[in-house]
Amino acid sequence: MVALIKHNIHKYMKVNGKESVIYRCMEPGCSHWIRSIFIVNRIAKCWYCGNNFIITKELARLTKPHCDNCTNKKVKPVKPSEANEFLTELGDEDDKLDKKVVGELDS
Repeated sequence: MVALIKHNIHKYMKVNGKESVIYRCMEPGCSHWIRSIFIVNRIAKCWYCGNNFIITKELARLTKPHCDNCTNKKVKPVKPSEANEFLTELGDEDDKLDKKVVGELDS
C-alpha cells in the first residue's frame, strides 16, 4: 500500500539568514525554510487573501509574497484619442436610449 504524503502549503516570508537570504514559513508550528534560489515556481499561500499561488521571479523579490489578485497594479493610461472615441460611441448609445424612452413616454 502506498503511503499518502500530506503536502503543506507554506506562507513564506523573506528573512536574512547567516549566509544568504532565505524564506521561512510563518504558519504556526511549521519550521520549513528554503533558500532564495529555490523559491521560484513553488506553491505558496497568499499573505492577504489566503489563496494558493505560484511564486514567480517578480514575486520572489517581495518580503511577503502574495498573489496577483492582491497586488497593487499600475493602471495603464488611456490615450486621449481612444477616450474621445469611447465617449463618442457612448454618447451615440445614450442618444438612442433617450429617443426610445421619450417615444415610450409620449404614447
